[in-house]
Amino acid sequence: MIALILAGMILTGKASYYGVEACKYNPDPKCPMANGESLYDVEAKGEKYAAMWNVPFGTKVKVCNERSKLCTECVIKDRGPAPRLGRLIDLSRLSFGEIADPKEGVINVTAEVIA
Repeated sequence: MIALILAGMILTGKASYYGVEACKYNPDPKCPMANGESLYDVEAKGEKYAAMWNVPFGTKVKVCNERSKLCTECVIKDRGPAPRLGRLIDLSRLSFGEIADPKEGVINVTAEVIA
């Protein structure tokens, strides 16, 4: 059984980003995320979203780059990253860009469940 991550919990780990480029691996033309929303629609609206395991959809998370101390807030709308990849969270390109240069690819972060 996997424990549910609750408000106030702070986790540390690695973060990367993703966006509509991931849709080339999704056979559904709407490119739905795990919560059913279209990734195309969410990005078109400029929403800051993330993928994380064991956190309910709709949960707001504050993610901070451990090196720069820059932070962003995003909403969990998807599941991932794959456990074998060793990352805690995958952010939208917009959220990641607020705390790091996307060229970095993977960064060390803290993630706090805030609502």
